[in-house]
Amino acid sequence: MKWSPGASRSLFTPRDGDSSRRRREAFLVASSYGAVYGVVSQNGRRLYVVDTVNRTEYALDMSAEPRRLAVTPPVTAVNRRFIEQQLSALAAVYRYRP
Repeated sequence: MKWSPGASRSLFTPRDGDSSRRRREAFLVASSYGAVYGVVSQNGRRLYVVDTVNRTEYALDMSAEPRRLAVTPPVTAVNRRFIEQQLSALAAVYRYRP
């Protein structure tokens, strides 16, 4: 998935709206209060969070009653890579260099 200007949009759609993109893709979400990033995937059923403020990472199954999932090295690698790619693409749009 590539980030592009104007790609930001609500994760919520009206009942009669087109939610097919949300079902297929993962999305980056970010906190406005600190360096906390998340990956929302599987039509909102999965949430992976990297919380650098509290130095923790966790995964949640949001499909019924939210419950924590195992955070394994492969899960961590995939989600961190996705977050890094999305942040790099966003930085490129604004010509930001850390």
